Amino acid sequence: MGILGANDRIVLNRDHLLGEAKREALHMAGNYSAPTERRVYAAGRDAYSALLIGIEGFVEGGYASEHDALIARKLAYVLTGGAISEPGWVDEQVFLDLERAAFLELVQTPKTLERMAYTLQTNKPLRN
Repeated sequence: MGILGANDRIVLNRDHLLGEAKREALHMAGNYSAPTERRVYAAGRDAYSALLIGIEGFVEGGYASEHDALIARKLAYVLTGGAISEPGWVDEQVFLDLERAAFLELVQTPKTLERMAYTLQTNKPLRN
């Protein structure tokens, strides 16, 4: 299926799996160098506005709950680069910071915590 490469190892004994993984991680860390800062295209506020209109359409149509919409709004804000006025290239760190902030805000809401707990317990999504 092309999932494994020629140099990938297979550990059949599960008792040895963690030790082999640690050994491989330490081996990889010896050659590690931090990646260079990348720039990513951010669509800006016009795309964000268009996404907000679409999200409201889903709520009005009954395809999404209010909490679905809250999550979608946060996601749209992150994906469009936040409060930038015009489309353009921004540092990747901008997206990472926006993502972290959105997650920290959402994880403080009871409905998000209910969704997370339900999914971890049942392996199915909760639509609340």
